Amino acid sequence: MRHARARNYSVKVHNKIINACCLIHNFIRREMEVDPLDIVIEEQMEYQYENIDVVESSEEWTTWRDELAQSMWNARFNN
Repeated sequence: MRHARARNYSVKVHNKIINACCLIHNFIRREMEVDPLDIVIEEQMEYQYENIDVVESSEEWTTWRDELAQSMWNARFNN
């Protein structure tokens, strides 16, 4: 059996597939009172992370953010 590849379909067909997926997703979200995936994700989040009560800036995070921004800038415009 030969598998179809994305490049074998026209842009029009791709658009129809995307629209169909969105419609199905919206229908499910509207008709289901509770999304089982949301429950699983919430349960996992409870055990993985502590609640954050306060957000404060720090020199360490400011430096990290600035270095990240600079590296992204360099990667974008120096390549």
